Amino acid sequence: MADSLHFPGRQLNTFATSVDKERLVVGEAYFTVVFFDEDMTIPKMETIIYLGQSSIDQIAKKKKLLAIEGELYVFREIENHRCGIDKNDIAFEQAELAGVYEFEAAIDVLLRCALCRTTRSNTI
Repeated sequence: MADSLHFPGRQLNTFATSVDKERLVVGEAYFTVVFFDEDMTIPKMETIIYLGQSSIDQIAKKKKLLAIEGELYVFREIENHRCGIDKNDIAFEQAELAGVYEFEAAIDVLLRCALCRTTRSNTI
């Protein structure tokens, strides 16, 4: 068995490519990547499972939301999904899907972060 693996190079866009609402598949895993600093060098990646769309009325009854219109895209954190816990679901408006990625796109976000960290450490 090899002591190392080769990861093929890839061209990275300067912007993240979030998931298209038309490509969302119920039961599939998607990912959010958030940063804890303005330089975007301290990331947190989370896995969420897509549950489907829900009307505002259905979610509003549960969460008492008032100022949202249209459909919501509902996800569940992976820990809750694996344990069969069906509460604390996450509802995104369409505009908020900009922070939801398919796996390869989430990796691209982390690779851009790695490049920023390397660049930053080389200039210090």
